[in-house]
Amino acid sequence: MEEVDRFTMMTGYKDFLLERYDERGPVFTAHYDHDPLTGYTTRIILTKDGTHPMHVYFWDIASSIALSWIFFEDVDFMRRGAYSGYILAHKPRKFDLNIITGIPSVYAPRT
Repeated sequence: MEEVDRFTMMTGYKDFLLERYDERGPVFTAHYDHDPLTGYTTRIILTKDGTHPMHVYFWDIASSIALSWIFFEDVDFMRRGAYSGYILAHKPRKFDLNIITGIPSVYAPRT
C-alpha cells in the first residue's frame, strides 16, 4: 500500500465534517471519491446554497521526502505517531546555477 492510500484510510478522514459556522450559516464537507491513479480526492461542500465538488490533493509523506531529496543529500523521517512525524533534511546539494542558462529546449521556439 502506498503512503497516499494509507492517508485516505485515516480514521475520521471520510467523515461528514462541519468546516465552518458563522453568520452565513454552516458549511459541511463530505468525502465523495478518491482516485488512486491521480491522487486527487473529491469532497462535496454542502452549504445552504447547494452542493459544490472540491478536488484536493494531499501531499503524502513519501512524495514530500522524494521532493526534499532533490535538494538535500540526506533526508530522514522521524516518526511521531501513526500518521505524523518530522522530515529532516540537511546537507544541501550544491547545484551549479550556471547550467541553468537560456531557454530549456522543451520551451525553445522551433526554427
